[in-house]
Amino acid sequence: MNYEEMDRKLKSRLKPERYSHSKSVEKLAVELAEKWGADAKKARLAGLLHDNAKNMDKEKSGILIEKTGADESVKQSPTLWHGPVGAYLLKGDYGIDDEEIFDAVFYHTIGKKNMSLLTKIIYIADAIEPERDEYADWTSACREKAFKNLDAALLEVTDRTINSLVKRGLKINFGCIDIHNEVIGKLRK
Repeated sequence: MNYEEMDRKLKSRLKPERYSHSKSVEKLAVELAEKWGADAKKARLAGLLHDNAKNMDKEKSGILIEKTGADESVKQSPTLWHGPVGAYLLKGDYGIDDEEIFDAVFYHTIGKKNMSLLTKIIYIADAIEPERDEYADWTSACREKAFKNLDAALLEVTDRTINSLVKRGLKINFGCIDIHNEVIGKLRK
């Protein structure tokens, strides 16, 4: 399947605002990949398809999450299913059989320790893409930071996620804690 076919299929599956978000993540991911030396073609595909399961029926998503290899903390949080389920669908629905793209889609919301450069880029781009206007002041500043120091931007995105979850009384996924601890260690060296 070529890019145009993937794009059409994705557009048919997502709500218009989610599709627009995906295109914005794709654009920012390519820019960050070019800046930091990641594969821009892979960033384009991972950015485009990162939310391919976001508007999926909850019942179907609930069945597929069991096939993904996601840990129990993710399985217990339906708002996180779309990353692992979307990664699971890449090969069969979009013809993508690439471990780096799979990893970037799988972990784009939950994160993990020792993320690859591409996974970091998609994780960050998803949080700070320009259409995230509900957080406009913060995302604009963090986008600037992402082009200066990717790990500093990664820490800021992760810490904002943790703080948001705490304020809302929600569970914090272990991936966020692992990222925070790992990046703090790198930045303090």
